[in-house]
Amino acid sequence: MKVNTKTIAANWKMHHGPDEARDFLEKLLPNLSTRKKPRILLFPPAISLQTVSAGIEECAEIELGIQNIHWEVEGAFTGEHSAAMAVSVGVRFVLIGHSERRHLFRESDSEVKDKVSTAIAAGLNPVVCVGETREERVQGSTESVIKRQLDSVLAEISVQAPKDMLLAYEPVWAIGTGMLPEAHEIEEAHSLIRNRMREKIGQEASLSTQILYGGSVNANNSEDLLKLKNVDGLLIGGASLDPLSFSKIIESAVSV
Repeated sequence: MKVNTKTIAANWKMHHGPDEARDFLEKLLPNLSTRKKPRILLFPPAISLQTVSAGIEECAEIELGIQNIHWEVEGAFTGEHSAAMAVSVGVRFVLIGHSERRHLFRESDSEVKDKVSTAIAAGLNPVVCVGETREERVQGSTESVIKRQLDSVLAEISVQAPKDMLLAYEPVWAIGTGMLPEAHEIEEAHSLIRNRMREKIGQEASLSTQILYGGSVNANNSEDLLKLKNVDGLLIGGASLDPLSFSKIIESAVSV
């Protein structure tokens, strides 16, 4: 059964330390208090997790996510965080396979798969990102790239997908560039993801798993994006850093 409530996810990347995160919430939350809200996910940097966790304690519609975990349970991995550590501070979601992790940090499909497995075992809900580079799109490889990235993960979860697992399509060439794909390109990619899920893990799981769009989303285009077929929500970067801009995007999800 397809989920009707839209999901709006904010990936703050390496922005908003604890003080900035606290200030953000103080400005955002009053704007949400009297409104019907979509499901809202916040992915602050790890150093701000506890601040955000405390700040959203009384707002049931906002849930906490971490931007990255290691696939091992513990060990000598300087600078990394385990899934259990994330859970201990109230995290419920984890971004996995974000394009910046894949391309800047050279994360492989195998590592993405291992992180998904670790997240599920710890009780975290993965938000798995897939998408092609500009070069891959020009070469006509979009479909093969997305299928390759998806298949590794779907083989790992089989029919045991967590109830709240999400997928996110993020064309690498659109992230932070202001370049937005054509509406039909987004719909084609989301339909491809939905159909591939159905082939690999069945109709019910494919329909109950939300697919978010990410890439140059802002308050001016969010409503149009949310109206597209198979777009169940948005994964937002830069436009989520400003509480006013982010609240407008949240409001657009209510009106769709």
